[in-house]
Amino acid sequence: MIIDASVAAKWFLKGEEWEEESLRIKNMFENGGIDLSAPSIILYEVGNTIWKRKDISSEIARKLVEKAFEYLRELIVLPSGEIANLAMRIAREYNITFYDAIYIALSKQRKEIFITADKKLYNKVKNSFLVKFIADI
Repeated sequence: MIIDASVAAKWFLKGEEWEEESLRIKNMFENGGIDLSAPSIILYEVGNTIWKRKDISSEIARKLVEKAFEYLRELIVLPSGEIANLAMRIAREYNITFYDAIYIALSKQRKEIFITADKKLYNKVKNSFLVKFIADI
């Protein structure tokens, strides 16, 4: 399965919508029930999500981002030029960001399910790709 930052960020931030479902995915991964992968951009997107949470002190944010990078590093797949090319086609065709499209392109290339907690993204691509909304896992 391919996950995006909307799923992984909830592993490090409390009080997020779909936190319980996200933690269930993490637990399944840690217990060997599923394999998870993500393109390298997940590191920066999760870091940005932590940065946006102004209710968290700078010190805690730095600790969270360090923890996130250490944990997520084992999921990372470096996208190839071929995946980047496919992502650009998907981004243009579905009017989504290249950031979002890289997850979908990786999912398509690996023939794996893509899981997201981003409802807008899910609604744009649900009929064309192997994508599941986090609530449906």
